[in-house]
Amino acid sequence: AANTSCIACEAGPYSNTMNATQCLSCPEGQFQENPGSSNCTLCAVGRYQPYKGKDNCMKCGSGRFSAVHGAQGCVACPQGQYQDEVGKQICNRCAQGYFQALTESIVCNVCPIGQFSDVHGADACSPCPKGSFQDEQGKAKCKLCAAGKFQSADGQGNCLVCSGGRYINTNGATECLLCPAGRYHAISNSTTVVTKCDACSKGYFQ
Repeated sequence: AANTSCIACEAGPYSNTMNATQCLSCPEGQFQENPGSSNCTLCAVGRYQPYKGKDNCMKCGSGRFSAVHGAQGCVACPQGQYQDEVGKQICNRCAQGYFQALTESIVCNVCPIGQFSDVHGADACSPCPKGSFQDEQGKAKCKLCAAGKFQSADGQGNCLVCSGGRYINTNGATECLLCPAGRYHAISNSTTVVTKCDACSKGYFQ
């Protein structure tokens, strides 16, 4: 049959030369949505195309991103970051008080009681140090034990009161002090806060 006209390349393939006898497939990371085209277009950031000869690019899924043009695949969000939307070019860092130990995440996890995170993009929370505590979740810092209380362990959600014969008059204590000679502290109940010891009365000693 006589050649009476040329045929347009379909969407996806293209032809960039004169006298072409066939169309070429757009390479991975590129696409062509218009028939009869002479070139391909790079996938935009946040999108990708792993196959040849396609007429569109796909959005990166949640938990993944693409920051470059012409991506053949998307990258998993690293630890300490997340992405809860599709088609994005970056991931979001976890806020203070939150963390994410896994990659390709769509949310960050809240720091538990007794722990904190004072940075953005944390992959783990830190335990409250001795002498401090945190009784709430999702916090960026810990609270110092008040005078009359102490905490000798890391990562705790509360402080303890001094036992009988002991006291502490400073904040952030890791232990209580023994009452000095001539002074005492009797145990009244487990919640009594003791910041000083009492002097022995006349006729008594310690």
